Amino acid sequence: MPRSALQTASPSAPAATDWATLYRDLASEGQIPQASGAQIDARNAVFRSMYLNLADLKQQIAASGMQPTHVTVYADVLTIPAGLSWPLAAAVLVVYARRIEVDPSAAVLLDYRASSSAALLLFCDEMQGALTARAVVSSVATQPVTFVVNAASADPGVIIHSVNGAPTMAPLSRANGLPLALDDEFELALNNAFIFGTLLVDEQPALALSILGWVKDWSGAVPAQLGLFLRSASLATLLSAQISARANGATFVPYLSADIYTQLADAYVAQARQYESDYMALSTQQAVSQQGIALAQALCDNAVYQTDYVNGLLAQANLNCVNANAAVAAALAELNTQQLATRNVSIDFQDVGLPAYERAAIAKAVFAIVTGIATFGAAIVAIAVGDGAAAPAAADGAIQTVKAVSDASKAAAEMADTMKSLKDAMEALKAVYELSATITEAARSIQDASGLVAKMQDIDTGADIDSATQWDIFLVKSTDALKEPIDKGIDYASDYLQALTIQCIYGKALAQAQVAAIQAAQQYAAISLQQQTAQQQQARLQALVAQLRAGAAPSALMMQQFYQRYLDAKGALYSALQNYRASYFYWALTPSTVQPKVVDTVQTLETGLNALTAVALDKANALTLFDPPPQAISDKTVVVTDAATVAAIRSGAADVAIALPALPFLGLERVRLDTIRVWLDGVRAPYGQRISVRIASSGSYADRRAGDDYAFSSKPLARLFEYHVKPAKSADPNPAWAFANGDLGYIELDGRVDNEVKYAYFAPTPFSAWHLSLPVELNPGVDLSAVSSVTFQFQGSAIPAAFNVKGS
Repeated sequence: MPRSALQTASPSAPAATDWATLYRDLASEGQIPQASGAQIDARNAVFRSMYLNLADLKQQIAASGMQPTHVTVYADVLTIPAGLSWPLAAAVLVVYARRIEVDPSAAVLLDYRASSSAALLLFCDEMQGALTARAVVSSVATQPVTFVVNAASADPGVIIHSVNGAPTMAPLSRANGLPLALDDEFELALNNAFIFGTLLVDEQPALALSILGWVKDWSGAVPAQLGLFLRSASLATLLSAQISARANGATFVPYLSADIYTQLADAYVAQARQYESDYMALSTQQAVSQQGIALAQALCDNAVYQTDYVNGLLAQANLNCVNANAAVAAALAELNTQQLATRNVSIDFQDVGLPAYERAAIAKAVFAIVTGIATFGAAIVAIAVGDGAAAPAAADGAIQTVKAVSDASKAAAEMADTMKSLKDAMEALKAVYELSATITEAARSIQDASGLVAKMQDIDTGADIDSATQWDIFLVKSTDALKEPIDKGIDYASDYLQALTIQCIYGKALAQAQVAAIQAAQQYAAISLQQQTAQQQQARLQALVAQLRAGAAPSALMMQQFYQRYLDAKGALYSALQNYRASYFYWALTPSTVQPKVVDTVQTLETGLNALTAVALDKANALTLFDPPPQAISDKTVVVTDAATVAAIRSGAADVAIALPALPFLGLERVRLDTIRVWLDGVRAPYGQRISVRIASSGSYADRRAGDDYAFSSKPLARLFEYHVKPAKSADPNPAWAFANGDLGYIELDGRVDNEVKYAYFAPTPFSAWHLSLPVELNPGVDLSAVSSVTFQFQGSAIPAAFNVKGS
């Protein structure tokens, strides 16, 4: 299973989480301001924190001596402990909590004997256990009325109240749950959750994803929170792709701009350190001094989001986004081309082979499986490439065909499950990829983004999008199912399996390229949204600073906004380091020792930046990590003679997938190329006429090191290779190639990966899908009708695989 640079962190929180300790420690480490709050008066009580215990809140209210009739709870996790009884008589309890953990003995008691105004409103995404609510009414004959609130009824919301004198439980939408007047506590709670979610990205990405999904859902219901909605949607989408990449995804290899890591970074770090220093000084003041007011104004004026460094980072991210989408486009084109080839073979297999197999097959279940594979194989590619609305139904039909015989065949049941898993994952990935594109569109102009909210709101960013793994499983199951017809010599069975295998390779490459493109796109969106939301908030922040008075406590919203800018300032350094790590991982196939965290100080991030600047473009230093070291490859060839490829190249273009491991590279690992050439045997051209071959990779690459397989995505490589052919009797010196008939090839334009392509740590591997074309306008008089083979010639470096010498 391919590995990625993201495999270092556990994807989920521990099964039994000490939420109070987790959030208390994170608030301390991250120095988060206004992480909690409590206000109690005669009418209202409002509690806000990432973790709350309802029993503690009951005690705080009792200790205050007040009897508020409206209690509001904002929490990420709320515990309702054993034995708790919360009475509501002419009172309302409103709970907003992403996760609620309930002991079975806890209960809420609604008393309608003297008043009908008691109500319980709950909004959550997750619930462990179920909450019992008992309603007491004036009529003895009908009391008490018991309601059970569980995860299904509380997501997104539920209300228990009196309707025409009868206790009733009814669902609520998030729009129903918005406070009539959006107060500061609601905004503070959402911003606070976003901050904690951001800080959890490194250590607990699955938990961070859940928190960010909660923020996205609620901020999307509030037009004034458009910026927060877009930022949370972007980060959630990025995390979804990263979690998928851990399982079987491709790490995107970015372009790195040397300016960002040198002169621009030096100037930016100084400005960011000043911001950090001013913020830390202000955050210690419980009552603001005149110096504190001056610090607040300095923080407001420090436009770290508008520096040349951030603009350079944004330009780099935009280029990487374009490159990643180019890799997706190339993968789509290859899969679409292969779909046509597979469909042609499938027609022969279904029209000729399968009827004969139906007569020959002993078990009808096996025939049903094989029939289902043929139908499903075409439909799943149509879903992937967006070709026709009927594709999902065709895929479902194939699944049902196989499922119909599942009672008689365990293999059929497993195949039906495999098909469904692949279809679900492909549809989820397609939806998240489209969401990513929409977020990126919105990030380019946040002012025009409000019309896109509804389109983005319904996408589940927490869905499983690991379709790369499902392609692998589908191929294994299909190979097993097709073994019997192949062994029986059924016509076209072997041809179909070969075509299906190539289709699965391209399908997996597309899935990996899309996951990588989502990551690249959301890295761009994050930087752009940081800039634009900071600009939009500037006037409001200035108004909050203007309200400061010496001796008064600083505004919670002001401090929260300053802190968010502090996180964003560090985030710009963090982003540069993460890009470096991805590029370095491709080169070294091991994580960099530079391991930034969002909670790091600017000084710590600067230390990492200085460490990588010294070696960022120094491949020689990286090469010292390898034992044994890389050795030069002077001439490795892959010869392609299959009829389909030869027929395609005779028509002027062909796609060739070189899988890992290709025969010429057995025993070699970490293969890197600096020269790619393609020679065509049998081509005829006027004497001295050049032959021009365009060579393009898909942008999806595989590699291997120490027994582990890796997958990467980057900008598709494009080279033009030109040569001319002379007969051997010409005796011209220094030919670059000798053809089978004795003719000699002389290079006019070499397919070298020149320095402008060898950015940072990147050099292509041969294990990719290659598109070859010979444009007519570049090849006047060239006759391809007799081409008999295509030969790839590679030069570069590789590391011999480790081996054990007998007796050593």
